[in-house]
Amino acid sequence: MTGKEQNTHQILPKASSNALQTVQSEQYDYLEDQNVDELICSICLFPFVDPISHSTCGNTFCSTCVEKVVNCPMCGEDEFKKNCSPSAKVVINMLDKLKVRCGMCKTIVPRGELKDHQDKYCPLHGAYQQVEELKKKLEAEHLEKLEIAQKELEEKMKSLQVDHEQYLQKAQENLTRREEELLQQAKKKEELLENQMKELKNQVVAREKFESTNKPIHLNVGGTILTVSLGAFIHNEREPDNLFKKMFTGEYPLYQTPSKKFNDPIYFIDCDPVIFKLILDWLKFGIIGNELSDDMKQSLLCSCNSFGIENITKHLKEKHKQVAKMSQFDFMNVVNLARSQKSKLNLSGLDLRKLVLNSTDLKNAEILGSDFSGMNLKNTDFKGGILIGCNFSNCTLTSVRIQDCNLEGCDFSNTIFKNTDILKNNLSGANFENAQFEKCKIQWHFKKGRDNNLKYCKFVDCNFDGSIFEEIDFFESILSSSNIFNTGTIKNADLRQWKDLSKFKEMKFDSCVFNFTEETTKDIIVPFECDIIDFETSLALYSHTESKAIPQLLYKGTRDGFNGYSFHPKCDNRGPTLTIIKSEHDQIFGGFTSKPWTSNRSPQTYVSDESAFIFKIEKDSTNQNYQFRKFNIKQDKKQYAINVFEGFLPKFGEDIYICNDCDSQNQSYSGLGYAYESPNNFSSNETQSYLAGSSPFKVKEIEVFLIKNY
Repeated sequence: MTGKEQNTHQILPKASSNALQTVQSEQYDYLEDQNVDELICSICLFPFVDPISHSTCGNTFCSTCVEKVVNCPMCGEDEFKKNCSPSAKVVINMLDKLKVRCGMCKTIVPRGELKDHQDKYCPLHGAYQQVEELKKKLEAEHLEKLEIAQKELEEKMKSLQVDHEQYLQKAQENLTRREEELLQQAKKKEELLENQMKELKNQVVAREKFESTNKPIHLNVGGTILTVSLGAFIHNEREPDNLFKKMFTGEYPLYQTPSKKFNDPIYFIDCDPVIFKLILDWLKFGIIGNELSDDMKQSLLCSCNSFGIENITKHLKEKHKQVAKMSQFDFMNVVNLARSQKSKLNLSGLDLRKLVLNSTDLKNAEILGSDFSGMNLKNTDFKGGILIGCNFSNCTLTSVRIQDCNLEGCDFSNTIFKNTDILKNNLSGANFENAQFEKCKIQWHFKKGRDNNLKYCKFVDCNFDGSIFEEIDFFESILSSSNIFNTGTIKNADLRQWKDLSKFKEMKFDSCVFNFTEETTKDIIVPFECDIIDFETSLALYSHTESKAIPQLLYKGTRDGFNGYSFHPKCDNRGPTLTIIKSEHDQIFGGFTSKPWTSNRSPQTYVSDESAFIFKIEKDSTNQNYQFRKFNIKQDKKQYAINVFEGFLPKFGEDIYICNDCDSQNQSYSGLGYAYESPNNFSSNETQSYLAGSSPFKVKEIEVFLIKNY
């Protein structure tokens, strides 16, 4: 056999599985220079192993090679295997005589004797057998471990699949819940934005209206500087074509004059100041003074012609006719005629001082600019009348009915009111300087800066029910012990200097400033909105916040929802707040911060506050009274005073955490001692359960109040 054939035989395992078994068991090589051409299998191209012959074509093949084919590779017969039989003995003898070299010890022996040689004489055969057995054992162990590992892998994959599905389901649930929360938040923000847009629109409209009607402007009238309202000229139905309107709207030119007194421009008006005042009274109130000299009237008419004030001429002529002498008889005829015809009674511009008006029915009459000065009026009925610009100075009004009257621009200086009710009146521009009120019902909107002159007024035994006192400095005459304040509103007032406010017990207070340490304060703050603590306890609590006004309820859990997306829109950027919490165990606690809440997207956003504190309200041994305990912020932890993540309810350091849906979820916790002081000699478990009664806990109610300390 050639070297090429020897090498081919050495890679025999790759060509035939049967040859592989033979080589593995016998381990031999054929020697060269042997004539084996007639002993080569035409299928595997190696010397025969267990040869069989095909009776049809006479060719010989290895028995294992025959098992791998269907048709005869030489003649192509399809019944190949049926017609095969063992080869002749002579062929087998020739194969057994082939010289082979033992693959283990390299000894040359005939192939037929190789097995006997390896079993009895080959010194390495035992080692090879052990290796083969060890190899089989290792392969078996490997297969067993592989099966175990495969099973473990399958179980692990199943477990991971279950965990993955559960995680995906939980993530989907969280995503759905978060989506719902975001949708609710977006809806609420959209509603809030709509309300803000409406409010802004209303403010713009109000501002435009204010600027167009109430904007003050400075005028240089004949060398005298006057500040007037622009609306008196712009929107004037009495004189719609007045020249002033055209000047201030840019239709006619205006000229400015310099002044060191005002930063705003000053516009020049070429007119006598006295005449201009008469024109302004006409434009604002539709009145003209009764006692004008002929020269004054002439100057007034000339100026009116210059400035396009047309209707005042007609009014002066009408007034001249009316001022003609009118007897008491004529006056009563005019009144009775108007009543019988059910027409409107017009007594405008008349000098009525010489007439007797007691017990006269002048209801709904139009009386513009008439003179009643110095008269003693008793039981006169002006109810519902238009009395713009009338002069009632130095009058005595006894049981006079002036309810629902338009008293715009009237002069009541030095007037005495007795049993005369001032209810539902338009008092814009009315003057009450040095007036006296006795046993009157007064329903008035008192406001600082309003153009009613109340200087030196006196009020005795008056009833102020329904009145509004806004931004005023209360004077002793109103606070007289004889006056009555059963209902009404005190608004934007500083009441800290008043020690006795008991007379205001039944009134409503709106944005007022109090001294909460005064005992009488407890008697007046009736409209208190806290449902968690009683009134006495609230005052003690507010004193620690340095509140100067009644706290305003911003957020309530049972009303607005127990989640951060309801809390923040109502409380963000409002200022200092006080949070009061009631747990499921009826424990009352909370916290104060002087810093405003904000909405941050990071859960780790804290705000520093050196004046923040946490509190607990405990009942005493009698279970009747409450005791207030306060725990200040630690100054080395003040940077963790409050957490302002947009998804959280009020969170104070790590000492109080209120979870979303805290009314149903038992996930809120407390733990005094991290950023805030804790009770002395308390263990860790005690500090955790001290505030709420347990930790974790549920919440029954949360209320957040705006604290005003200015």
